[in-house]
Amino acid sequence: SHQAHTPFQNPDHYLNKIASLCGNSSSNEQFRGQCSILERQRYLASIMQFDDNVGRLVASLKRRGMYENTLILILTDNGGPIGQGTGGNAFPLRGGKASSWEGGFRIPSCLSGGYIPGNLRGTEYNKAVAISDWYATFCQIAGGTKCSGPGADPTGELVPGIIPVESVALWPFLMGTSVGSPHPVLHLSPSVLLKEFDGGARLFKIITAVT
Repeated sequence: SHQAHTPFQNPDHYLNKIASLCGNSSSNEQFRGQCSILERQRYLASIMQFDDNVGRLVASLKRRGMYENTLILILTDNGGPIGQGTGGNAFPLRGGKASSWEGGFRIPSCLSGGYIPGNLRGTEYNKAVAISDWYATFCQIAGGTKCSGPGADPTGELVPGIIPVESVALWPFLMGTSVGSPHPVLHLSPSVLLKEFDGGARLFKIITAVT
């Protein structure tokens, strides 16, 4: 979905509802004034509309009897943008979109759907993963045989100049059948590296450039 992104074009009733929840005239003193800036209200209105759309999608899947065999992944490709005109917020993390600080690359994600075993619903997974890992993950679940490494080309054929897919299938880790971490070492950018120490008990970020 493009909704959580500029130019934030939403029906007025979403914007009005957000303003009533956390604008300067909010009836709830606890949240009054927390989104008094219009660009913040537009951002939150977009998120609210996206949430409603996901709800309609889930309801439709359930009506058709498809939900129990469905996985729904919701995530973003970067941290919240914090520049003028964007309305994002990565608090309490430092930085935002395009930053090497955690606010730039540490993102929320949610895996849902009836396909998830009941004993794992509502749980958290706290190891470092990359957005590219979901390619191999869904490829593996769907029965693919070339989901990562050499020959794992999204086009289905080896094309000169297309590098091997750098993706780790997360499903065994999420299900608890694989121990350890998907990425003991993870390159976040040409100048930023995450590395585990002490068997994953500690995670360090190494930056080799001005950020």
